[in-house]
Amino acid sequence: MFKADMQTILFIYLIIVLLPVLGIFLYFEIVKKARKDKKVGEKHVFKCKICAFSYIIGKNDELSRCPRCGSWDEVDNNW
Repeated sequence: MFKADMQTILFIYLIIVLLPVLGIFLYFEIVKKARKDKKVGEKHVFKCKICAFSYIIGKNDELSRCPRCGSWDEVDNNW
């Protein structure tokens, strides 16, 4: 039979408990980093003045066309 003292049993128990916790932590850190990469960046949310639909436009766009109603809106670039 396998002989083990109290330190060895405690060490094995901690490894069994802490490795899954470490794995879950690393998984969520990777997911969080992947979500950061999908930020809007140099784009902004714009709201159509006709139908009130919100959509994303580029920062330097002067005119934008609403994807819902097709109207052209002048963009105020004073972000």
